[in-house]
Amino acid sequence: MERIEILDMVIEQVKKLAKPGDHPMAYAKAPDNKLIVSLIALDKKYQTCLALEALRIASKSEEMVLVQEAWFTSNKKGDKIDCPPSESPNKKECFVVNYFSKEKCIVQMLEFERIKGPRKLKWINEVDYWAKEGEMEKCESRFNPFRFTEEDIKHFFEMSEQDKFRETGKKEVVKMLYNFHIDIYRKDNKAFLEVFNKQGEVFFATKISEDDNKFEKSIKDMKTALEMVGGLK
Repeated sequence: MERIEILDMVIEQVKKLAKPGDHPMAYAKAPDNKLIVSLIALDKKYQTCLALEALRIASKSEEMVLVQEAWFTSNKKGDKIDCPPSESPNKKECFVVNYFSKEKCIVQMLEFERIKGPRKLKWINEVDYWAKEGEMEKCESRFNPFRFTEEDIKHFFEMSEQDKFRETGKKEVVKMLYNFHIDIYRKDNKAFLEVFNKQGEVFFATKISEDDNKFEKSIKDMKTALEMVGGLK
């Protein structure tokens, strides 16, 4: 694989300047080769996706790079994964450098260890992306703005609207057996619901609805389904 100028530049910058706790950074290469750098001070994945899409459109970029701090575990193929990397006792720290274009998606992990001193990091287990012929080009990323579909963008905006509902709407909680529950949010004659399992994970959610009858039917249908597997308190 040939070296990629913008990716090499960002990797070198990460090694020189990055420190734990940094916000994600996005880099876009405009048609005139001007480099646009954007701080992404957002917490949720869909927000990062929307920010990258906005940057891609505004810059008319054909090459982009996203840098994020992350946890990872070096599990062997076939190992059972019982928890997210951030909760693993064997977790390790890294910066993930994602390169995006219409033709390629490359993910370069820069593993590090902390050592004494300000901004002091020791970079370890480095593998150059260009030395792994073919393998890196098979990477996929949920953050790749060149692969977003109209449905993806629509879904991101729906999630944004739901977040606003959670912040400003009136919340009602319906408790169920085995620590299951339904959260219902209402505002301005609109509503939506989320169903949580006992681990606190959302396994079902409706879209925001202006049809009271349709929404109430959704609640009734969900309660009926859940009663079949445990019943309401």
